[in-house]
Amino acid sequence: MNSSELAAWVQAIGSIAAVVGAAWIAGRQSREAEQRARSEVEGLKKSAAILISYAAQRIDLIAKSADVQLKANKKMPSTLVDRLRLVGDQMDRFPLHRLADERAMHVFIVTRNRIAMIEQRCTEISGAKAPGAAGATYFKSDISFLRAQSTQAAAYRDEMKGRFGLAELEDD
Repeated sequence: MNSSELAAWVQAIGSIAAVVGAAWIAGRQSREAEQRARSEVEGLKKSAAILISYAAQRIDLIAKSADVQLKANKKMPSTLVDRLRLVGDQMDRFPLHRLADERAMHVFIVTRNRIAMIEQRCTEISGAKAPGAAGATYFKSDISFLRAQSTQAAAYRDEMKGRFGLAELEDD
């Protein structure tokens, strides 16, 4: 074998090694990108579950407060609704399209709509006055509505906690 044949063989082997190396690097980068995407989706799922859990807590506090206020014939503190509104604002900014879980997306949207209904209901009744009441009073139908919303939100919270293995989320 002369030197030109040897050079051709070395070049051929080098070319094959370069192709194999490039394929290995591309495969590795692809697997890493897939892992990053999966991790990001898992993080989004956890964030969605946390928002749903927090919304359920806020809704429950509003329902309990309204019940207490009805018995005392007093106005419910607006800070409760304001905090729920903040949760709704966070949910509005959430990248829902990247959640990659149809059921979680449904629960998220329903929870956000529930927040909007509660905000509207609380706004509507904030100006209503019961006979002899000094300020807004929550009537029994409003209390029933808020209790039902609280129960449904808690069920969704528990479903998301179980679905994403987030038992560490606190209920209160």
